[in-house]
Amino acid sequence: MAAKGFFLGVIFLCELAALAAYGYWGLKLPAPLLVKGAVMLGLPIAVALVWGLFLAPKASYPVSPVLGLSMKTLVFGFAAMALHAAGKSRLAAAFVACAVIAHAAEYVLERVQGSRIG
Repeated sequence: MAAKGFFLGVIFLCELAALAAYGYWGLKLPAPLLVKGAVMLGLPIAVALVWGLFLAPKASYPVSPVLGLSMKTLVFGFAAMALHAAGKSRLAAAFVACAVIAHAAEYVLERVQGSRIG
């Protein structure tokens, strides 16, 4: 039980890191300051709104597991691409590795705990 809680915490930190990656990418855009500011603030807010509506554990409009996995993959994948585009390729690779390992571990722990009797 403690292991699942740990990995859920890591996943939450990955979600926050994804939002930060979108904001950082907006900051590094080769664009006027007003555009940078709009993207730096607007994109993370839009992603957080979509996450809260469709992907959060207590989402207002929960989606199927397959669609949820697809959407999460897009959110994390685009966050990694944003870091890479902002010149942080190693950080992007570390971010992807952390997100994949945490989600895989949470999935396995959920299956193991779900199959136990008692």
